[in-house]
Amino acid sequence: MIVGVELTGDRSSFEGNPCGNVQVLPVDRVYSCEHVHFGMQEAGMKLKLLLVTLVAASLGVSVAVAAPPPGKGKPLATGEGCKPKVTVVLKGTLAAAPGPSGTTLSVNATSGNRFGRAYVAASQPLSILVGENMKVRRQGKKTLGELLSGDRVLVQARACKADLEEGATPTLTAVRVVAHPAAS
Repeated sequence: MIVGVELTGDRSSFEGNPCGNVQVLPVDRVYSCEHVHFGMQEAGMKLKLLLVTLVAASLGVSVAVAAPPPGKGKPLATGEGCKPKVTVVLKGTLAAAPGPSGTTLSVNATSGNRFGRAYVAASQPLSILVGENMKVRRQGKKTLGELLSGDRVLVQARACKADLEEGATPTLTAVRVVAHPAAS
């Protein structure tokens, strides 16, 4: 507010109004500048600001609530495609030779890592499925048909960590088998 500007005559006809786009009001023969509030313009600006804020808030809420597309997002804890997966390691002997086209290994497990302890305590022999891409190693040979009954084996399989809780023993699928001839 500008106070102390002395004007003479009609205030609306004053040339060189120091107040610019404001209304000049008298205060004891000294005129002061008061801003003229254009009520409709301010209301319109407030309405626009309110609408922009509401649109931004609704976009934020819709993004936060939206479900991820299929195949994306947090993986399952159990079942196919679960995470985290852990490696179950079992040591023991082959109870029976699987043959070249075998689909399962029969293993008498004698020890295992912490994820394989429940399998060691289970009834023997264990039936372990043969994976499609399973690696077999026995004295330089790499086929399932080379495994013999009584061979000492180390079997590695992958399982969901949640499936192994509380001593559960889900079916294992071997990913690697390392075999040595039976001790004499």
